[in-house]
Amino acid sequence: MALWLWPLSQVSNAQTTVDPVTGQVSIVIDPVTGQTLTVTQNQPLDEIKNDPTATNVSPWLGDDGSMNITLPFTFTYYGEEFTNIIMMSNGVLSFTGQGGSYCCNGEDISMLADNNQTNHNYIIAAAWSDLFTPGENAYYLGTSESATFGWYGVFEYYDPNNLNSFEIELYSMGSIDIRYGGIDITGHTVSAGLTGDLSQDEFVDLYYGNGFNLGTPINPDPGGGGGGPDPCDLDPLSSPSCPGYQQAYYNQQCSINPLYDVGCPGYQQAYHNQQCTANPLYATDCPGYQQAYYNQQCSMDPLYDIGCNGYAQAYYNQQCSISPLYDPGCSGYQQAYYNQQCQLDALYDAGCPGYAQAYYNQQCSANPLYDAGCNGYAQAYYNQQCSNNALYDSGCPGYTEAVFQQNCTANQLFNPQCPGFSVAMALKIAQEQQEEMFSQDLTISPAAYVEEPGDTTGDPVLDQLLSILPEPIELASIQDEIVQTVMVEEVAASEPVEEPTPEDEAAAEEMLDELVGESSDESESTEEGSSEEKEKPSAEKQKAAVAAKIAELKKELASGSMSAKEVAAVQAQLAVLISFVPGFDQYYIVIPDSPFYQQEQVYQNQQLPQNKDALRFGLASELKHDEMVQMQYNRRQ
Repeated sequence: MALWLWPLSQVSNAQTTVDPVTGQVSIVIDPVTGQTLTVTQNQPLDEIKNDPTATNVSPWLGDDGSMNITLPFTFTYYGEEFTNIIMMSNGVLSFTGQGGSYCCNGEDISMLADNNQTNHNYIIAAAWSDLFTPGENAYYLGTSESATFGWYGVFEYYDPNNLNSFEIELYSMGSIDIRYGGIDITGHTVSAGLTGDLSQDEFVDLYYGNGFNLGTPINPDPGGGGGGPDPCDLDPLSSPSCPGYQQAYYNQQCSINPLYDVGCPGYQQAYHNQQCTANPLYATDCPGYQQAYYNQQCSMDPLYDIGCNGYAQAYYNQQCSISPLYDPGCSGYQQAYYNQQCQLDALYDAGCPGYAQAYYNQQCSANPLYDAGCNGYAQAYYNQQCSNNALYDSGCPGYTEAVFQQNCTANQLFNPQCPGFSVAMALKIAQEQQEEMFSQDLTISPAAYVEEPGDTTGDPVLDQLLSILPEPIELASIQDEIVQTVMVEEVAASEPVEEPTPEDEAAAEEMLDELVGESSDESESTEEGSSEEKEKPSAEKQKAAVAAKIAELKKELASGSMSAKEVAAVQAQLAVLISFVPGFDQYYIVIPDSPFYQQEQVYQNQQLPQNKDALRFGLASELKHDEMVQMQYNRRQ
């Protein structure tokens, strides 16, 4: 049976079995998956350092170093899957890389779980302590079946005589082996165990204590079968169930390391020596205290003395820390320069603190109309509105002149000083006179012009038209009806209606001349002064004839049997008839030379009137004439 240094009572949170012959401990760490941990001590190691395919990772480990290694398979650990692992110089494998370098003393895993320190989740600790791996002492070997991590002859920090060798092997099927070849740690606390999610109490606490030492195994009786001596008689430490085990274990630990417990003989001196070895600054009587103190001060602050290593760099760093602007090479110089410029002028960059407000103030200063919150906005807005329109407010410059101009624009008769007042007044007077002239509507009735049966107008065409009129006709209502009927029939026509041609319009004019008795022959006879000139029909009778013709054309359009060309011709006739005004052509009739009035020379030996007066009254007359023509046309609509 091998010698097992930690009592099984310390192996917590797991189902544990111990081989009574080899001392091998098997622990079920995950009852759900059946994942197991096997711990073996004082048995031959695999010594993967002798395998030429193994990787020497010592250069990456050294003191408090580590190396990230890709596993050759996906390893399931406490229900989580991992493909990478980190090998630490201090006897720890970490699946997450949390917890730093695990220097410089092991910690109680059960306490980590109690305190929920999850930064130590998912680790495997074979000998968590302060170890150093110089030279070729740490190796890794990966195959499709397992990944082995070996520490060989690594020594305890500050004590190169205390050598330690152990291995951790992960199998692709999920099981874990920890193998100890020899452990001799005396000046540091040591922890061994496993952690999953500590917040869920997933851990196995194999060992925690001050120092860690594995002795030589005790070989079992070669006869076996119970014929040998009782192992408890040979060594009470052979089993935790042996009488005197606790005291023997205590004495063993004290002999191995007086620092095991404060009650161990020589504890005080051993503790003093340990502290001095670990740190000469522990006490002033420690060997090397003076140099250690100087080194300590220099390490704490190279500025402690000009002779300290790194003094120049430390001074440079000090100045840079005081002000990164000390030198362009200082860390943070760019940011410091940026901050400096932002402090001098917040508009230096859009990212500067206060840039938005500074930009706002700048815009307000350049133009108070930039925003309603700008100082002076109200006055600037008022000035702007007055500039755009002097009528904005009675206080605006030029308000009185603008009001006058506005009223003149709306009504030129507003004031005699308004531009165009004289012309507008002349037009107004002429319009009033014409409205009075056309204030009465005319009703056309044949009875009004034929007093007795058999009476005629002297014009055969008019007599024929008047004979078919059944009742008085109001020209305006007929015109409206004809226009509306023509519009409706044009929309409803299945065949497109053509526009009247010049020939259609000429024919319509000729039709009108024949209708009212003004043929070209009669015009010529009038000019020649013929004595046989017939008396011309009156204006009212001409209107009646036109109205009758309009009614006739309306019936033709309503029949719907006309072609598009014929409809265009009728439309041309209707346009001429609707726009007909009796006597309107008198504007263009030349009065024959007759003693109508005695010729007088008005301006004998006199100057002509001033041009500006003649122009004013002449323009007014022309404008009034055009307006009267338009009014006559409007009355026909």
